[in-house]
Amino acid sequence: MIAKANGKPAGSGCEGPDKQGQNAIDVEHIVKKYGDFTAVDAIDLSVECGTFYGFLGPNGAGKSTTIKMVTGLLAPSAGEISVLGWDPRHDSQVLPSIGYVPQDAPLYRSFTVAETLEFAEVTNVRWDRGL
Repeated sequence: MIAKANGKPAGSGCEGPDKQGQNAIDVEHIVKKYGDFTAVDAIDLSVECGTFYGFLGPNGAGKSTTIKMVTGLLAPSAGEISVLGWDPRHDSQVLPSIGYVPQDAPLYRSFTVAETLEFAEVTNVRWDRGL
């Protein structure tokens, strides 16, 4: 089980000099299966506050699927995820604290009207600026 923000209350963030050495993201054994196909197989990773982290690999390696699970856009089949002490599957408070830019725009085109409104609500979209 992942400790909340390295022992701090959920959502304690990464601001301030006392946050050095703490993790912004903790992922333990996340798996994503589609039927018999395993798209992501037991990934573990930690990203320390104040660092940049990227995924490199060939098409089909599970990069986008992993990022979607970490951001809460896709539920893992198994495993634990903590972003700033929150579980992105259940805590919408994490959304304003993270950014995700998909490699292609169809993410939004695939949404129904209801899904677009729900996404905008939990991410605090300002309609005058668009999605």
